[in-house]
Amino acid sequence: MGKKNKIVKNTIYIILILIIILSWINYRFLEDGRENQIYDHKYFQICKEYSKIDKNDIQKFEQKYIKEFDKDFKVDDNFVDYCNKITKYKTSTYSAFYLFENIMFDRFMSILFPFFVPLLILFPIIYELSKRFNSKEVKNYLLRDNYKNYIKNIFKTAYKDIWILPTILIVIFGICCLVTRNLNPEADINLMLIDSTMKTLYNNPIFYISYIIIIVLNLGIYINIALTILSKNKNFIVSLIESFLIIYILWFVSEVIIGLFFQNNLNILTNYFNLLTIYSWRNTENILLYLTTNLSWYLLTLLIALLSYKNKEKFIHMCEK
Repeated sequence: MGKKNKIVKNTIYIILILIIILSWINYRFLEDGRENQIYDHKYFQICKEYSKIDKNDIQKFEQKYIKEFDKDFKVDDNFVDYCNKITKYKTSTYSAFYLFENIMFDRFMSILFPFFVPLLILFPIIYELSKRFNSKEVKNYLLRDNYKNYIKNIFKTAYKDIWILPTILIVIFGICCLVTRNLNPEADINLMLIDSTMKTLYNNPIFYISYIIIIVLNLGIYINIALTILSKNKNFIVSLIESFLIIYILWFVSEVIIGLFFQNNLNILTNYFNLLTIYSWRNTENILLYLTTNLSWYLLTLLIALLSYKNKEKFIHMCEK
């Protein structure tokens, strides 16, 4: 009965999260979507006015919008080309790809996902395992099973909810599809809302599969770090703080130290070593390279986590303290 209640409680919790997400997406779409239209209304009015002016009045036209719109405003080939694109795509809506990317880089979400996701992942894991280690269950477990299976059980417990965040991201993208009803990023790309190099990725199933794998690997890195810390210290607060410190150090080492080394020596951008921007697909033109970075860190942290439980006597002694 307890297990059933827990499932019902988790289901309600997930439904509430999805309702909040749906409300947020609709709000962002209506706020930034300008009545579901992709083009910038202000720019459209400027282009409309430009189409009616005499060529002799271009300088006066420029001065007007330098004061009213943008100090760098200039009527050149780029401006004329953009006006033509706005006219062509003025009835188009944002694509689901752009809306998803815009949501993930929103001020709220850009802070929530990179900095608080580790907390959402690690808090329940460290809490549950530190509670088990403090209860000294390991001795009772070893009376009926071997140490290797106990460690397998620990890792299984830590990884059991790794699917939740990728599922939420898939649902967010699904809601973006329902809201925009547009899976064609052509207008986004032509109006420079999305980088043109991304066009080939959107039509490539490997891109989406790799994106989800990268998310899972990244979460796995956090879990492996927590497991490593817990093998040495069963105190909940201390383990949580230490895990976060290691994660922040890892972020720094990956992008600033290793990333700059590869950029300076092999001309590979530091973006591909940034573990903070995984929740959007900006700077992931070479998705396989980004996948390689996350896979490498995952395998390294997994190896360290496994080795940290190798010494049976040392681990049991830590639990009994």
